[in-house]
Amino acid sequence: MTMSPDSPSIKQTVDTILGIARLPMNEEEYSRLLRTYPLFRDQADALRIPEVRYSEPAMIYPAVEHL
Repeated sequence: MTMSPDSPSIKQTVDTILGIARLPMNEEEYSRLLRTYPLFRDQADALRIPEVRYSEPAMIYPAVEHL
């Protein structure tokens, strides 16, 4: 789902992420992040494949002792 760069929810989301991470930014960096956040969000969403939503996060291998 593509978000509009002018969406007020983008600013709120970016502010929340920066607040949680305690990342300081100057005005130029912040402005760039607001413009590019929709692209980052779309790319992250593309990593999630709906068909495997309920699958194990990774294959589980039994511990093997190496001699």
